[in-house]
Amino acid sequence: MPSSHQKTSGPAKRIMMLAAAIVAAIALYAIGWHFVTGKITARADRAISSANAGGQRASCENLEARGFPFRIGIFCDSVLYENRNAGVFVTAGALRSASQVYRPALVRGEIDPPAHLEIPGLVPLDLTWQWLGASMRMSRPLPERLSLSATKLQANISEGYSFESGALFTAEKSELHMRPDGSNLDVAATFGGLVFSGSPGGMPFDGEIDIRIDDGINRLAGANMDPRGLSADIRKLALAAAAGGAISMTGPLAVGTDGLVDGEIEIDITDAGKLADALAEVAPAHAPQIRSLLGAANDNGDGNKAKLTLRLVKGKVFAGLFPLAQIPPL
Repeated sequence: MPSSHQKTSGPAKRIMMLAAAIVAAIALYAIGWHFVTGKITARADRAISSANAGGQRASCENLEARGFPFRIGIFCDSVLYENRNAGVFVTAGALRSASQVYRPALVRGEIDPPAHLEIPGLVPLDLTWQWLGASMRMSRPLPERLSLSATKLQANISEGYSFESGALFTAEKSELHMRPDGSNLDVAATFGGLVFSGSPGGMPFDGEIDIRIDDGINRLAGANMDPRGLSADIRKLALAAAAGGAISMTGPLAVGTDGLVDGEIEIDITDAGKLADALAEVAPAHAPQIRSLLGAANDNGDGNKAKLTLRLVKGKVFAGLFPLAQIPPL
């Protein structure tokens, strides 16, 4: 008669050992995930505390880590950053970020509206959007790249700011990309379906921006939004009206400590008449200056295309020897 204590067969024993190993691996992975996320949340808390102790103000309300088992992310109910010395104040809704466990250097996130933005040189803005996402490729000592993209972005002048208020513009889609280039900062942006609130016909524009900001990394790290002392190389600054007409600019610009702008800008214009009509519709109060500036373009013999070189000397704008405008101190 077979014994009730007969040894487990070889295959069954191996299956049990494999099952035990899997359970142990899952347990160790769970412990490791919670250990890593604990370190991340602790580092985030320290960064926020350090900012608050350094004369700034930062908040990530109800900060917690989520994403088990395959993601690691930081979640906040709302975010806030203030740097009084730099004149910067930003608030926004809930933040959700995540990186894949097998690809931790690439962090993606989403931010809920609305947002309030105050930076030097701009009126306070209230922003809303349908969707706003961000991605960052982490590296040391600085991220390799930071990108933002939004759909149906709308900007409004905050209520209570002087006598001005109301919508400024809406954009169907927009993107912003930043990456370090040594101590300089490369900034590129695109937008489509941009409609200014002052346009009675709702004329949409598309645009592209590609700029290198000298010493931009230090400016960004110090939240320095003061344009004075800024120098940049405009690789491309383009605007095209849906009804026809486009303008593209390239060249260096520098803002002195007195706030006055110097530089030399090369401008290419297509269908100057249509472009003037589109811009004059957006800013009817400045229609004469717009038409004068575009009318100063020299036809290069290529039909509807023209070129114009502008020199900026201490805020004064010249086309050749002829003064066109005066830019007030920034």
